[in-house]
Amino acid sequence: VNGNSMFFSGGAIDEEVISEAERNRGYIDALRKNNIQPDLTKVRITKTYYFGDGEKIFDELMNENVKFDAIFSAAGDIVAMGLLNATRRYGVKVPEDVAIVGYDDIEIAPLTVPPLTTIKQPVSEMGEQAVRLAAACIEKRVTEPKHIVFTPELIIRGTA
Repeated sequence: VNGNSMFFSGGAIDEEVISEAERNRGYIDALRKNNIQPDLTKVRITKTYYFGDGEKIFDELMNENVKFDAIFSAAGDIVAMGLLNATRRYGVKVPEDVAIVGYDDIEIAPLTVPPLTTIKQPVSEMGEQAVRLAAACIEKRVTEPKHIVFTPELIIRGTA
């Protein structure tokens, strides 16, 4: 994380969707922990999570002559793949000129060129916990909201 990094997210920065809000908050916290003042001009938002959203944002960054050396796509791997695709049109080399990191570690993430560095969520564990919690609620063993935190994992590949 440095002052020239871009953060690309889904939803609004103050969105009430928990996962999006936590990703946004994590970005700001990481900057602060590294003594970097958060700059919301370095944040780009998309309401959808499509390949074309990544291409569009990269086009906008290039047309605005924004200086950056890394992009974290908290909007997911598909959007990161759109970013990666757009770099080719501008002759931008990944990871030499710009590092790109996605989020989710979807099945095709290692198949991009170069392979996508991403954040992996423990999806199986999340599903298991959801089923257990649902069963506990049905059986009335859980009567209060339960907060479960899962630890993501950085999967380092070729884009960062």
